[in-house]
Amino acid sequence: MDMVPFRLQSFWNPKDYIWGYAVATLDEAILLKDACLKKPVLVLGCIFPDQWDTMIRNEVRMTVYSYEMAKRSVRACRSHGL
Repeated sequence: MDMVPFRLQSFWNPKDYIWGYAVATLDEAILLKDACLKKPVLVLGCIFPDQWDTMIRNEVRMTVYSYEMAKRSVRACRSHGL
């Protein structure tokens, strides 16, 4: 735990009542996932289609702004076998 920045140390032992986390950017979500966070992470900001592969590989959740975006994201997930 010494290698983890101080601001992330509070995420190491999350309370049982915390279901998941919400962040603004994909980069923030990746930081949490890299810190071995097992709970779901939702990105509230925009994730562009060229970032979807990274999002899917890191099991990050995203907000969807349109029906067309939902369909495209489902196709992206299916291409990864999900």
